[in-house]
Amino acid sequence: MEKKTKVDQLKLIFITLILGVFSTPSVRAQSSILPDPDIKKGLFVSRDTAENKLKIYISQLEKSFNRLDEIQGKIDYNNFAKDTTDLGALIKKLQLIEASFKLNLPIQPRDLQLYLKMAKEAVGEHARLKISNEKKEKSFSYAKKSLMQIAADPQLNQMVEELGTKNLVKLQPLINKWQETDSIIASASSVTNMQSIKLSATGILIQNLIKQSQERLVKSGIQAFQSNDEKAKTVQNMNSQIGLQQAIINIQILGTYFIDHSYLLFILPVLCVSLLYIWLIKKRKLIIDNGDFLRSKYFGSVYNYPLTCVIFLVINLMPALDFNTPSIYQACIQLMSLILIVRLLRKGNGYGSLKWYYLFYYSLLVFLSLLDSDSGVTSNSIIIANTNIAAIIGIFFIASREHITESSTIKPKRVAMIFSVPLLISLIAIFSGHTPIAKNLTVAAITVLLQFSCLLLVKKILLDILKLQMIQRRIKLKLSTNVDTSKMEKNLSFPINFAIGLFCILSFANNMTFYALFSTIIETVMSAPIELGSVHITSGSIIYFIIIIMIAHFLRRHIGYMFGDPGIEDENDERVEQSSLVITRLLIITLGYMIAVAVSGLPVDKITIVLGALSVGVGMGFQNVVNNFVSGIILLFERPLKIGDNVQVNGKSGKVKEMGVRTSTLQTEEGAEIIIPNGTILSQDIINWSHSNNRRRYDLQYTLITDKSSTEIESIIIELLLKSHFTLSSPKPIILFDPLGKDEIKIKILFWSKEDRLPEQILSEIKSILFREFYNMKIQVK
Repeated sequence: MEKKTKVDQLKLIFITLILGVFSTPSVRAQSSILPDPDIKKGLFVSRDTAENKLKIYISQLEKSFNRLDEIQGKIDYNNFAKDTTDLGALIKKLQLIEASFKLNLPIQPRDLQLYLKMAKEAVGEHARLKISNEKKEKSFSYAKKSLMQIAADPQLNQMVEELGTKNLVKLQPLINKWQETDSIIASASSVTNMQSIKLSATGILIQNLIKQSQERLVKSGIQAFQSNDEKAKTVQNMNSQIGLQQAIINIQILGTYFIDHSYLLFILPVLCVSLLYIWLIKKRKLIIDNGDFLRSKYFGSVYNYPLTCVIFLVINLMPALDFNTPSIYQACIQLMSLILIVRLLRKGNGYGSLKWYYLFYYSLLVFLSLLDSDSGVTSNSIIIANTNIAAIIGIFFIASREHITESSTIKPKRVAMIFSVPLLISLIAIFSGHTPIAKNLTVAAITVLLQFSCLLLVKKILLDILKLQMIQRRIKLKLSTNVDTSKMEKNLSFPINFAIGLFCILSFANNMTFYALFSTIIETVMSAPIELGSVHITSGSIIYFIIIIMIAHFLRRHIGYMFGDPGIEDENDERVEQSSLVITRLLIITLGYMIAVAVSGLPVDKITIVLGALSVGVGMGFQNVVNNFVSGIILLFERPLKIGDNVQVNGKSGKVKEMGVRTSTLQTEEGAEIIIPNGTILSQDIINWSHSNNRRRYDLQYTLITDKSSTEIESIIIELLLKSHFTLSSPKPIILFDPLGKDEIKIKILFWSKEDRLPEQILSEIKSILFREFYNMKIQVK
């Protein structure tokens, strides 16, 4: 609105100006228009020219103002202040690391790994800021070029010449607008130029910090293998320097790290705990409403202490997202785990003694962390050696406990031997005069042992949560809750144990400062280029693709536990749930392959071209397969038949045992399993005896020789049928009569029964009842 007002004012000023300039010739033309026709003709042309110039000048003036507004609008102010602030914070963080290095004091290897991680993260942030700054520079360059084009406009320059110097002040609003835009562009360009200089200097600083961090990590690894005498000289030289400034810088760096990663370290855990706890409480409520007998049989601590279990589960899984968290953060996790374990491991569940073992090893770890290097090499060696011996004895003592051996899916003695290896190597290092490496090995082994113990409890909590979901689902579907979950535990134990082992290996490498080396090796392997003709990919793309596909197939195979399916066959009541399960498995596989292709970075466009070229041949060769696949999807969504239905398809009858995306399985009364392609099912008439209900009508025909009336016979037969638990009272049985002679009558019996047994069995039972009654009443059946 303000811009429009300015333009209207300028138009008024300019019209007044033009009228003032051309007012004198107009008067002269009017005074001489009659006496001189030639002059009249000439004056008419001049008037027309003046009006045209007026229109052109007004139009050009309006265009110039609009163009200046457009230039100001196109200047990229987005995230301008934010980028400046982010660059300042990045420089401050890097300067703290640089200041720590300049003190030339010893830095703990874990802190060096943290510095290296922060420097590598700074590379991505630097690249983002650099790209953003380059976009702004292009925007300002375009704006400056457009401004110069307005200044060089020939019509504006002609207008200035015709107005003259005295009347030039009437164009002052346009001049002010131009100067304002030029000032904005100049100021913004100055800021972006300064940003470019800072970004260049920051890039150099980042590379130097990465190099120094890697060199110091290598140096710290070499120092760890030094003998006690060499280490003592190094410590003596270090003790002469003041480490207060180093401690202050470390605190500042940790504060910066916690602020930058607050979502991962604090917000995400709280969010996960809240959502999982709410979900668990809802499941637990249904279990409570169903009865307390399930509590001790299946769930244990998850049922009794849901919030404690959820917190313990989340805080012990969070380190898997980032191995390079600060030492203080991991120490807090270990302390919280100790507090929660004391609550979870009660005497009543048979694991009460484990909390004392955990407390014992936690005390050893705290004792080693407080070990002072100034106490002397000999005394430190003795303390570390005694700690190793105590740790080894404790490991084998725990592994020999009977209740641990019986309840564990792993082999405790084998685990004890594995954890004893680094402790024995530590003892050898002590006797060979390498106390520093001995201390690192002992600390790493005990730390990983504590994490291993926590992860075993995490595994138990995860399995209990899955049992809770399975039983809750079965209760909701009104199915039997007396199920055997051992198959689920057996199927899931190996992948969970594998994940625990991999986590412990990486944690041990991280505590021994080898994680940076592992990361470098992994990055080198993952970034190795692979060329397949014109297709260029990396080995990481293939590895990511395989891993995601394996995870998708793992989820597809075990997702049934979430639907209450323990793997028990021949359960008729699971029809709807099984059909939903098949759809869910199909979605998991489909999404798994889509995510695998997207994450791996495979060239989808080139793959599409190849698939398009092969589509004709593949379509002809796999026409039936595709037909069955599409038919399977239609059957799953339309549900003309479900798991457990008694059907007759293509002359074959039986009970639907399984439905897949390509074939379905029917189980006959004889026990045979008939595998029918889904395309055949969809193209044939389907007789479904239990589609909307499980009732079925039966009919029996007899010829009776008796002197009893039809009314008496009808009441007797109906009374017998209703007494049978096979017959439904509604609809009521019907008896149809057809007299054949004096004492001979033909009857037809119609009755309904539930489809919960074999038809032959039901008919056999009813016939037996009828014939026994006919015999007692001396009614002859012909």
